[in-house]
Amino acid sequence: MEIHVKKMVRCRTPAQHARLMALLKDHSWSSVLSCNDVQRAFDEFYFLLLKILDTVYPMHSVTTASRDPCFVTPYIKALLRKKNKLMRRGEIAKAEAIVEQVRNEITKSTSKLLNIGARPNRGTRALWEQVRSITGGGNKKSTLPDTLEEAEVLNSHFAQMSTDHKYLKPTERQAGDGSIDPPCEIITEQKVFHMLDRLKSTSMGFDGLPAWFLRLSAPSIALPLAYLYNLSISQSKLPNQWRAGVITPVPKITRPTSADAYRPITVTPILSRLLERIVVRDYIYPIFTSPECMQKFSDQFAFRPTGSTTAALIAIWHKISNLLQTHEYVHIIALDFSKAFDTVRHQTLIQKLALLPLPIKIHNWIIDYLGGRIQCTKYSNGFTQFRPINASIIQGSGVGPALYDINSSDGNDLSKYADDTYLIVPSTNSCSILGEIDEIANWATANNLKLNASKTLEMIVQRPGARKAPSFIPLPIPGIQRVDSMVMLGVTVSSKINFGEHVKRVVAQCGQTMYALKLLVSRGLSGASLWDITKATLLSRLTYAMPFWWGFLDCAEKLSLERILNKAKRWRFLPDSHPSVEEIATKCDASLFRDIVRNNNHTLAPLLPPESNSQHNLRRRVHNRQIPSVHDSLMRKNFILRLLFKDSY
Repeated sequence: MEIHVKKMVRCRTPAQHARLMALLKDHSWSSVLSCNDVQRAFDEFYFLLLKILDTVYPMHSVTTASRDPCFVTPYIKALLRKKNKLMRRGEIAKAEAIVEQVRNEITKSTSKLLNIGARPNRGTRALWEQVRSITGGGNKKSTLPDTLEEAEVLNSHFAQMSTDHKYLKPTERQAGDGSIDPPCEIITEQKVFHMLDRLKSTSMGFDGLPAWFLRLSAPSIALPLAYLYNLSISQSKLPNQWRAGVITPVPKITRPTSADAYRPITVTPILSRLLERIVVRDYIYPIFTSPECMQKFSDQFAFRPTGSTTAALIAIWHKISNLLQTHEYVHIIALDFSKAFDTVRHQTLIQKLALLPLPIKIHNWIIDYLGGRIQCTKYSNGFTQFRPINASIIQGSGVGPALYDINSSDGNDLSKYADDTYLIVPSTNSCSILGEIDEIANWATANNLKLNASKTLEMIVQRPGARKAPSFIPLPIPGIQRVDSMVMLGVTVSSKINFGEHVKRVVAQCGQTMYALKLLVSRGLSGASLWDITKATLLSRLTYAMPFWWGFLDCAEKLSLERILNKAKRWRFLPDSHPSVEEIATKCDASLFRDIVRNNNHTLAPLLPPESNSQHNLRRRVHNRQIPSVHDSLMRKNFILRLLFKDSY
């Protein structure tokens, strides 16, 4: 059955862009620049800017049908309608300009893969979307609910999940509380202009200002927006336009059947995200690396400069290898927190924030940012009603990830990458595991989180090739499944510290990717475009977290990865001159190690030995660190020691 859906779009033509520039040039923002009330100033700014937007780019209602080709978007349909009107009026030149614009839009839509290389994090997904369209599978079904009733069910679930029934309003800090308040830097017009001018295409918030319009208007609105940003920070107040979030439900599994199977990603206004980015970059990130606070965040590797899954895995296994020097085995317990981002308690979060050397105005601005929030859920033809929430750090916001790091900065000594948390316990402390898990569960309850025991896993790691089995291994922890291998941050590791399973999984996934590439080659994709796509898909899969696991592979496992690359070269997915897997691994190792040595604030810098103070005129090495006396083969397979010894003599 054919389905028709009405959608609202804005046509954008060169003539309209010229008109926009003229309107903005003649416009005065004096009413905004003379207002000292945050809400009134933002109301005036939004009123004037939305009026210009609606004047130059009026909304058009377009009906889309399910039988329409995938490249005929509502925007292209609106352009075609505008072209027809111009043709009927005899304005042939303007109509031909729109025809060229439509041709470019269709070309852009049908050749999305040509741009994958610039966005490797989306490479594989875009690759398979193209393959589905070629094989007749059509476009991937939208993840948005089809009806208002379905969306309301999700909206109620998300709102209930982000409601703290023990909510207490966080207390603002006062200027006379005895603490030293560092001055807040003024946000300049130039800084705002550069952020707007480099703004990438991104989802629009509920305030109605799209990214392309803000980018075009940057020369004219940078000054009033800088004034508004400074006004918001100085008074620690947010406008109401920024408190509304639009949730895009993202399924966690292929075929979700319940509301629990969706992840709520909130789209906030773009202007709000820009100011959040300034707050995080200028005030929160410096705290993560400050000497007095560095220890608090040393076990968290997500949402911070130099943090990554690769760094987290290297640190975890460096710690495990050290423990195995003096212990028969080590417990790794992968903890699972249910809805960790969406249930964070604001009161406890702000209490932890108050312990950090943050300016009072920024501290109070964050409190106001978290308070009074409302959210709705997007579906295929509109939005649900708004519902209030009083918990969560707002997934999808600019400041939320950094706030999650702050919220998880206390409690037990754990290894963390966001909510992927690992408890590492040596054999001599096996009897204390239940007590530690109880402490973690109590911490979670105090922060309005929930430790999910049914998804928590335990793995006992032993030295590979040990001559004798451990004298005693404790029974499994009640309620927690014990496994022989575990997927840690996307890498499969066995209890014998073997990466054979991971290599087999990578080889299988690369085989699937090469099938997709082969299909695209049969449809005419070739040359540099094909190479870029291969690097963004096949090589990204092959080299994921490579510095962590490469040193543990044997010759057979390395050869199986080399065969994948050789096959890609034979099928012309990569040029013949492309480096081998060994060369790629060496380059990845050197790049990461160089970053660690040069940056004392790197998340892995604490793993380095002290600097060498030799007075002799020795030849220059790749690093100036002391060479530790390590005779253990397991330790030498770890990234840090492997690179310390490389070319050291």
